Amino acid sequence: MINEEERLSKLEARVDGISQELEEIKGKNKPQPEGSTKTGNSRSRNEVLLGILLIVIGGIWLGNSLDWFCLPIPFWPAILILLGLGAIVNSRR
Repeated sequence: MINEEERLSKLEARVDGISQELEEIKGKNKPQPEGSTKTGNSRSRNEVLLGILLIVIGGIWLGNSLDWFCLPIPFWPAILILLGLGAIVNSRR
């Protein structure tokens, strides 16, 4: 009976220690204030900007194809490739 009580108290102590560690981890993962410079915020901003850029380029391409307006840019595929390469190089820094 004494062994069981000792084992039970040791087990409870271990569970308490683990729960304290989990609380510390939760505290570290709290959402940051809006003005923080955490990398996740800048990454999501970059994704939003990339999405906006793709929408604008797609709109220009669609408008040009449907003859809504004429934008004679003969090297637009090369420009897009260079923009993509620049984005990849910047993301690796």
